[in-house]
Formats: sequence, structure tokens, C-alpha cells
Amino acid sequence: MSIPRIVVTRVLPPTSQAALEKLSNVEMVQWKEDRNMPRDLLLNSIKGADGLLCMLTDKVDQELFKVAGPKLKVVSTMSVGFDHVDTAELKQRGIKLGYTPDVLTDATADTTVMLLLAAARRLKESIRAVEDGEWREWGPNWLCDGYCVPPHLFSIEFHPRCPVYLQNPWRGRPRPHR
Repeated sequence: MSIPRIVVTRVLPPTSQAALEKLSNVEMVQWKEDRNMPRDLLLNSIKGADGLLCMLTDKVDQELFKVAGPKLKVVSTMSVGFDHVDTAELKQRGIKLGYTPDVLTDATADTTVMLLLAAARRLKESIRAVEDGEWREWGPNWLCDGYCVPPHLFSIEFHPRCPVYLQNPWRGRPRPHR
């Protein structure tokens, strides 16, 4: 019995990359640059592979499946969505799909709060003043105006997974192990 062959289209975050590199029971082909794996290299690498770990920037389509051949049994994408994967073709070929539906929930909530506060409190102007050497002594009319962000604003519901996180962004919440 041959060992499974997997293709990984990008360098992963450090903890995940370390776990991947510890695998001894697989043959792994990995694009070692932090940018998209060129399509021609992906197509060349996928021939005869058992699995594919890809990113949302990789087009996983009929052409790729045809080149991969019948050994391909699983495609896993490090993304919340899978619009870049031809799911009809996956189903027809009996290939399983893995994805990461909650991978960005916390980051999306944090980024929303960060942007809201940065805009309300004129952060860009403050940073520019520091970078340009124009930071000066405090004054009641210098970068102190702006908008107060009322606590009830954090009950924004823009995505099914994020409102719980946004209701009180300063309250401790469990963080995924990284």
C-alpha cells in the first residue's frame, strides 16, 4: 500500500505548518512561498494526488479534477466559503470537501470593532501626526473631538456568526488555540 500524496498550495500559519511538517505518513508537495501557487505548477503537482489543501485563491475546477485523476479523494480549503471549488464536480466524482466555516468569525468581529473605533476617534489623523513629526502637546480641541461609540452599537447584526462577539467586544471571550 502506497502512502497518501497531498498537495498544499501555500505556507500555512506557523502552528498549522508545524503540525503539517510533523506528518511522516504522507508524501507532501507544498508551495513554500507566501503567495499564490502558479496554476501550471498546481496542475503539474496534483497529478496522482490523494488530497489537496488549497486556499480561496486556488481555482478547483473540472480541469484540475481531470488532471488529478481518480486517486483524488479529498479537497480541503482554508477558507470560510468554497465558491472557488466546483462542488458539482466534487459530488460527481465522490470527492469529499473540507472547509473552515468559523476560521474568520473572531477576526471579522475584531476588525469591525477596530475600524469603527479608528474612524470614530480619528486614528488615521493621529498616526499621520506622529509620522510627520507634528504630534504636539495635548489640547482640548486637538484630536479630542470625534464620535463617542455608544455600547448599544455593538449589537450590530451583519453576519450570523459575528453578533455574539460584537455585543461586548471588551468582555473576555474564548479564543481558539493557536
